[in-house]
Amino acid sequence: MTQDKFDIFISYSRKDLELADKICIALERAGISYFIDRESIDLGDDFVEKIIKHINNSRYFLFLASKNAYNGRYTIKEINYAIQSKPQNTIIPYIIDNSQLPERYKFLLADVNYLNIGQCPIETDLVESLLKFLDKDSSGKNSYLLNLPDDEFICFVENGKLGYKLRSTGEIVIPAKFENGWHFSENLARVKFEGKFGFIDKLGNPILDFQYEYLDNFSHGLAASNEHGKWGFIDKTGRIVIPYIYEDVWRYREGLAKVKRNDKWGFIDTKGKIVIPIEYDDVYWSFKDGLSRMEKSGKFGFINRNGEEIIPADYDYAYYQTEDLFLVLKYDKYFFIDKHGKPISFARYEDAGFFNEGYAKVQKHRKWGFINKAGKEIIPCIYDDAYAFNENIALVELNGECFYIDKNGERID
Repeated sequence: MTQDKFDIFISYSRKDLELADKICIALERAGISYFIDRESIDLGDDFVEKIIKHINNSRYFLFLASKNAYNGRYTIKEINYAIQSKPQNTIIPYIIDNSQLPERYKFLLADVNYLNIGQCPIETDLVESLLKFLDKDSSGKNSYLLNLPDDEFICFVENGKLGYKLRSTGEIVIPAKFENGWHFSENLARVKFEGKFGFIDKLGNPILDFQYEYLDNFSHGLAASNEHGKWGFIDKTGRIVIPYIYEDVWRYREGLAKVKRNDKWGFIDTKGKIVIPIEYDDVYWSFKDGLSRMEKSGKFGFINRNGEEIIPADYDYAYYQTEDLFLVLKYDKYFFIDKHGKPISFARYEDAGFFNEGYAKVQKHRKWGFINKAGKEIIPCIYDDAYAFNENIALVELNGECFYIDKNGERID
């Protein structure tokens, strides 16, 4: 099911994707729905129209402010549009690199409060602050959504307490009596009551006693639980399946859970068996086509579900594969490699986008063009800006004028 409305639109520079990923994971873990352009725009959709639509249909606009974002052509356009089209109290700037706002951003964001990542850790203060924003919509009414697109319930707040009602009719099913709550997963919802966490069913009946310091939603029949600062997993009867031995965990996805021990990350299966050694500085939460990005000694590569390092950690940064290719960064230059780590060409670029419809935009000498999957520059780098191909056309900008080109580089009027 395609989701049209979100709690938060995330505006960011792709060079900050690593941190954006962590924020997205924290939001998903808290049940906050979000839109981010790298993963939510379907092939064939018009990029600009989609961005405008989702800014308008998201209740809040979260701007990940950084030196990279200040110089991004897309981010300045997004925030300009958001400021013009949304109420001021729905714009949330979040400085992620302790940088100073440039004068033009100070002007744009005048009278808008902002957060600083150094003062607001992602997994605690940031999420909690966003939940407080979501407690009231822009009209001041206590009602907000914290649900997945296929959820039949929406949350509502009344007198500072949270309950659930049917999305379709608005009928209150579970009265507002909880201090906090999240979307239903595997027919159960985690809620907070009198300072402790537990689970309720879709009639509001407690399934587990409210005795836990913290709980995550169920996935694969298991829920992450925190006890005395350590993490483990329990089943729906409250039985401890995975002991409390981890410094941090993420919920199960595709049969594996990301876990942290001795300040290193790896994966375990639903029985608690270590499948991928707990030896990485970081590993991405999910696998795409059987591969997950990992970080080791400050470098990035990819591992498979058996823990084999398919692409060694040899890159300053690595992005998920697109059309069977990976976009990587090394020595401040971007290029593409195949599944065996072999570059598709000798060319290196100042910036690059993902492949779509067989073409990827690339930047050379501060100008944009397009290459094909063989690494050949099909459309010369002559444009001031460019968007990905969709339905065989791409939007480009040249000398202040925007227009479409076809895959031969011919202008379409």
